[in-house]
Amino acid sequence: QENSLLRPGNGELFIAERVTVRHHVRIGAATIGSRCLIGMGAVIEDDVIIEDDSFVAAMAHVTRGSIVRSGDLWAGGPAARGARGGPITRGKLCRPSA
Repeated sequence: QENSLLRPGNGELFIAERVTVRHHVRIGAATIGSRCLIGMGAVIEDDVIIEDDSFVAAMAHVTRGSIVRSGDLWAGGPAARGARGGPITRGKLCRPSA
């Protein structure tokens, strides 16, 4: 969305399907799986892997080499796992579009 910067440098940036990247996000050379949400103002450094169905909170700073596991919510700076969503939570937040 507006004012987001995708800057992989000499690395690769992979963003899978049904990913939402909000405003003012900075993403380096990273891998982002399907059905993820990257909150407003988040920073994703190089060599980060964000697995399917994961959430990075607004203003979170995910540092180089981190792995955000499927279903996790990461928040803070530096970001860390804050919660793990079960199938009900994930179903409500990741419901496919009609």
